[in-house]
Amino acid sequence: YQLRACIGASESGTSSVRVATCQLAGGDQQAEVAVKVVDLEKRSLVQLQQEVMRMSQLSNRNLAPLHAAFVSRGELWLVMQYHAAGSCCDVMRYAHRHGLEEDVVLTILREVAFGLDYLHRNGTIHRHLKSSNILIDAKV
Repeated sequence: YQLRACIGASESGTSSVRVATCQLAGGDQQAEVAVKVVDLEKRSLVQLQQEVMRMSQLSNRNLAPLHAAFVSRGELWLVMQYHAAGSCCDVMRYAHRHGLEEDVVLTILREVAFGLDYLHRNGTIHRHLKSSNILIDAKV
């Protein structure tokens, strides 16, 4: 993985999210991914192990899939789908400064509700729901 621009960071300073280029099998193609880099000295290892295990067991179109998790240079790297359009917060901040249309808001909230329903039915509670954690897929 070749890390590139930082596209997000935790408020506590324990992690950051970077865009990365990944060499695909065969070696002649590349893909963009998001890599969450977690400082292992600042987070509970047991809690992180549980979080990664849980993330690897979840699969839903409204959740960013976890492709890989490994330790590199004393940091935990979580490789996930890259959402080129950014977060809902990014879209509101840079493209729709005066707010989103009601039908757009309803569509986003419906998809968030589907994702939360899936999590809850599978015994998981999202404890940090906010606009910067609602990722927008560029394919939409």
